[in-house]
Amino acid sequence: MFHSASNFAIYGGNFTVISSDETTKIYQWLNAPDCSANYVTAADKRLPGTGQWIFDLAGSGKTVLM
Repeated sequence: MFHSASNFAIYGGNFTVISSDETTKIYQWLNAPDCSANYVTAADKRLPGTGQWIFDLAGSGKTVLM
């Protein structure tokens, strides 16, 4: 029943054995979302030179942001 379990204990409760398909679905649900689609969409909207002011000469207001 617990083929890969190294330690297992039940204290006054119920347990349900789930299939590997259900386990896979749970792992997929718990994984972090794929943000690459949002990144690509935002990167495609970026104009050349966007944010370049942060690397420009002194006096462009960077210190005020801190």
